[in-house]
Amino acid sequence: MKQPLTIYLTIGLLTLYGVYSLFEGYMSGYWPYGLVGTIALLGSAGLYLSKPWSRFVIYLVAGGVAAAWLYETWIWAPQGNFLQRPVIETLLSFLPGIIILFLCGYCSHVVCSHFKKCNS
Repeated sequence: MKQPLTIYLTIGLLTLYGVYSLFEGYMSGYWPYGLVGTIALLGSAGLYLSKPWSRFVIYLVAGGVAAAWLYETWIWAPQGNFLQRPVIETLLSFLPGIIILFLCGYCSHVVCSHFKKCNS
């Protein structure tokens, strides 16, 4: 079965994130990054092969990335770190995180749509 372009985009994003996490884990010596990278690559490979279990792996990775960003933002906010800079600079500093949240939601939506079609 030919995969839609959105699936290949999702596979590419997950692979990119997995390789980045493995690299960061290796360079920093912090093994949880390597574990997350391995899980992302496993989900990416499973999605490429259209394995139904990959859906849950991708949900785990996307939810974990989104939760980690929201948690870090929540931790930094009460410390006044966002009040030390001009408002526009603070808003712009949130832009990469908001894009990451959007991509996590996008990947989850694409995978959900893909496997609903496959199961029906």
